[in-house]
Amino acid sequence: SACLKGGLTITAVAGEVTHCLGVAPVNPPKVVVAFPEFEVKTSDARKALPTQVSHADAIYNVSRASLLVAALLTGDRGPIREAFNDRLHQPYRKSLITGFQQVIDAGVEAGALAVGLSGAGPTMLALTDEDPAGVGAAMVGAWSKLHIRAQAHVLEIDLQGASFV
Repeated sequence: SACLKGGLTITAVAGEVTHCLGVAPVNPPKVVVAFPEFEVKTSDARKALPTQVSHADAIYNVSRASLLVAALLTGDRGPIREAFNDRLHQPYRKSLITGFQQVIDAGVEAGALAVGLSGAGPTMLALTDEDPAGVGAAMVGAWSKLHIRAQAHVLEIDLQGASFV
């Protein structure tokens, strides 16, 4: 949905119906993606997840997801780091990603608002307002210290989405 609509999209599937809203973040941060030269199989990432989660962990994640959306819609950067905290997938998948915590720490120390796992991994994603190239270099450097080659790219949030040419 993000590719089609652009901006920040929130999507929910209800049976045969897909509800999708696209909104433009206020003063969008830069997105940095860093990825090492190793793979995490989707099947392994799925197996790492528990089959059930506690009510408390579900509430924790819903509140963090809502906090992130609100922060991006208001431009309030204060809660973004807290909003990246997770109890549903990162704690279970981090063991599949060598250097997981080192990459997060390096990105934050370089000025990222927050760093977290992108999807099943091993790609890590950071949001930043300051020196996105430096944040990416720091994340790549953390993997380099572990003798793992990696790359980073700075991305703009596409506010337009797909268009027909």
